[in-house]
Amino acid sequence: MSERIEKAKELLERYGNDTARMLDENPELETLELFSDRRESLFDWYPFRAGAKLLLAGAGDGGLLPLLLRKGLAVTALDTDEAALAFLRERKRDLSAAGRT
Repeated sequence: MSERIEKAKELLERYGNDTARMLDENPELETLELFSDRRESLFDWYPFRAGAKLLLAGAGDGGLLPLLLRKGLAVTALDTDEAALAFLRERKRDLSAAGRT
């Protein structure tokens, strides 16, 4: 498992869905990139249809996953790193449980 995925898992275990506190206490670029909603405007220009299917190839740590889920997309993630995919499954479940998708 990559160090980045391991650190992300540790942060989620420590802070749960309190990303505001997580980012305040861990303002490193890597943490901001993965957990901040500030990139949402990246997708404002495209008229996504709710329920549309999207293939996220090379998903990595899934920094874009929350943004895509909030657009109402059905996301299928592909990656060669099984640990990264396991992390994405956990993250999607946690985001859904918190009503953030």
